[in-house]
Amino acid sequence: MSNNITYLYKITNLNNGKMYIGMSNNPKARKKAHLGGTRQGSKELAKDLPGDFCWDIIDCGTRNYIANREIEEIKSNNTIRPFGYNISTGGEAGNTSEGVDAVKALFSAKEVEDIRHIIHAKIETKVNMAKRLGVCSGTIYDIVNGTTYKNVPGPTEAIGSGRGEDSGASKLKETDIIIIRKKYSEGVHQRELAKLFNVDAKSISSIVRGETWAHVAGPIVKKDKRKSPTIITEVLIDELKTLRVAGLSYQAISSETGLKRHIVSEYCRRLR
Repeated sequence: MSNNITYLYKITNLNNGKMYIGMSNNPKARKKAHLGGTRQGSKELAKDLPGDFCWDIIDCGTRNYIANREIEEIKSNNTIRPFGYNISTGGEAGNTSEGVDAVKALFSAKEVEDIRHIIHAKIETKVNMAKRLGVCSGTIYDIVNGTTYKNVPGPTEAIGSGRGEDSGASKLKETDIIIIRKKYSEGVHQRELAKLFNVDAKSISSIVRGETWAHVAGPIVKKDKRKSPTIITEVLIDELKTLRVAGLSYQAISSETGLKRHIVSEYCRRLR
């Protein structure tokens, strides 16, 4: 990773959802520091480490820009102790307007305008554009939402129309998605997860497959990796019923449960 770029990272405790937001020019070295308990102010985090944690790079850019992003993320995710592991509001460079201006080193005004027009015209997705330009997806989202480059022309989107929990219609947060995927990979059924998080089974199915919330970490279950169960249990029958009521086709249920399509069809007909 380049020393000219500062990275914003997030550490999530998968057991209790508590998070730590930090910034570093060298995330790998910083991770070792956290694991070794040598980071000032992270002793409470060190007590829980190594444990069951998810480590994510969520943005990158100039140091002043990331300092301001750190402040925003700590505030929006409520990571100040006792709710999280941070002990301060972040932003060592200070919460000034320099954070917005500093990111301009990444793109020219013309490039920013082109980015906004391409996304607005739906020629390319934000995630694919980030990969093509070699930047973090959060950088593209901020440009398109108008959070950065405010004085540059070009169509912008309302923040509420963004991805995941940035959407006003979202019931879930990114930490919920990580926990859902982890529990499902451990064998917890979709029906139970749907009840636990007060969403429908179809939403859980899309989450664990990575069809939605693709920008969030967590184990993704590949359809072809699940073996067909040899015993049809009551729990599995309940899951079949839930998935069918949710509107999934026999083929979709077959892919989800690992059962052959004709078995799914037979049991679903019995449940009528």
